[in-house]
Amino acid sequence: NLNHKYDVKEKDWYKKKNTKNMLKNYKSKEIKYAINKLKIENYLINNKKINYTILRLHNVLGEGDFSQKTQKLLAFDVKNLKKKNISKNDFIQFCFKKDLVRIIMKIFKRNKKKVSNIFNIANKKVKVGDFYLKLKKFNNFNKIKKKRNKECKSFFPLPINILLNTEKVRKELKINFSSPDKVFKSICQ
Repeated sequence: NLNHKYDVKEKDWYKKKNTKNMLKNYKSKEIKYAINKLKIENYLINNKKINYTILRLHNVLGEGDFSQKTQKLLAFDVKNLKKKNISKNDFIQFCFKKDLVRIIMKIFKRNKKKVSNIFNIANKKVKVGDFYLKLKKFNNFNKIKKKRNKECKSFFPLPINILLNTEKVRKELKINFSSPDKVFKSICQ
């Protein structure tokens, strides 16, 4: 939903300059979902009688990923980056499933009185080229790569240069996101 020139903070989510790349980076069903999610968020934010916690997740990667974006990302043929107008210097960002679970548990365990809040949730941004270079270091990567399917070749499974600023969730919940190596090791098992 966001413009790559900024790591967008929670409070800046609704500014037009931050959402201008949304349409070109998502498929139509994802855009419909995003628009509906924004409507619900607006309702919650504008209804002062409801306490809420809104989690703005990047694409969730990890074991049991129902969208299969983890597998599609692993199986994507790096040789197709240029065909898809993606540079190795472009950025991707995602949310590691285990980090998401830890964050949700922390939110439930907080002892503060009920307060409305919004959190962006994603690991640190990583260059597409660096992502695939690091993946090559893991033994299972070549086995996973061989399981490519047509969908993996037709589109890159994550939005490019759509970045969330996660400073707020790190500070308020005292969360350290998993290191890239831990994420890579987990998704390459």
